[in-house]
Amino acid sequence: FITDTSSLLFRLNMEGVDVADRWDDTYTMCKSDLEERTTVFKDVHLLLSCLGAKQQDATKKMMESLRSFVSEEGTQSAVAKQVGISVCEALVAYDEGDYARAVDLMAPVRYQVGSIGGSKAQLDLFHLFLINAAIRSSKTQHQQLARFLLAERKALKDHSPMTDRLMAAAALPSKGQFK
Repeated sequence: FITDTSSLLFRLNMEGVDVADRWDDTYTMCKSDLEERTTVFKDVHLLLSCLGAKQQDATKKMMESLRSFVSEEGTQSAVAKQVGISVCEALVAYDEGDYARAVDLMAPVRYQVGSIGGSKAQLDLFHLFLINAAIRSSKTQHQQLARFLLAERKALKDHSPMTDRLMAAAALPSKGQFK
């Protein structure tokens, strides 16, 4: 439940939809799971609920718990160390409005995100997140990365209204040649 709800709310937020009250409900339902590290996929979505509900103390505790978790033995702690911490720190930076830092943290692990688990549709959230952060970043190289990722996305999903909206936000033509 938490993964689908958090993902949907985050997608809506990135599209500019105000869903603040729904984040509060989501956070309330998952609050009891915040201290338990089970899978990185779930942890990322729990963090999204903390961020969306503006629960700064819970966000801080969750990040501390994740950083501690990477020192443990096991597959999930290794995934958290290799990918999860970067993804979570990128999400926190994005929430704080530090889009450049979000891109700097997320871009190097973008092709390893699949190791956290989830379907292609579920993992698409992280691709959209990186694109949105890159569009919002003040760094020219990040905006170029957004254009590259959008051109790649357009080639794979030619008839996607979301991609077309993102291309417009990145000032890219949705049809024809990419520059």
